[in-house]
Amino acid sequence: MWENPSTYAAIAGVVTALLLGGRYLVKFIRWTGEVDADRDGLRLVLGEIQQDIRDIRADIGHILRQLQPVTVQEYRPLRLSELGERIAVEMGADGWARVASRELKDRVEGSDLYDLQEFCFEFANRDFKPDREFLARINRSAYEHGVHRSKVLDVLAIALRDELIRQSEPNPVNSLT
Repeated sequence: MWENPSTYAAIAGVVTALLLGGRYLVKFIRWTGEVDADRDGLRLVLGEIQQDIRDIRADIGHILRQLQPVTVQEYRPLRLSELGERIAVEMGADGWARVASRELKDRVEGSDLYDLQEFCFEFANRDFKPDREFLARINRSAYEHGVHRSKVLDVLAIALRDELIRQSEPNPVNSLT
């Protein structure tokens, strides 16, 4: 049995296979350990990322809580938000705009729509001098809705702009002429 060369070849093959198999088994075990170590490191990094996301969400929530409510939506053209609509109704903005527009129509005649809008915002926020009663209504509305007084005046500016455009019909598209 030991004298047969094929037996030595078979034994040599088995020993070689065992040595190579052992070598690859050791490499596999090391690789598995490295993967486990990488997995633990990945878990640590993922935990840090999750905490960062929680912190970012908290920061965004804090920022959003500090933002003022919006009375004018910045669509094209500018429009009142739901809050702006409520303020306009409470303030009687349409009635105010009808009265104010009678005095201002000549000042904006020939203006394009953008210039008209700018004029209305400047008038409502800078030139308009409300009487004591109307100023009290503006302040009360700002207080009750948690907005700055200028946001209420912006509502008046939009109402004034819309009234001046209405009065300029039938051709409100590009100018008030």
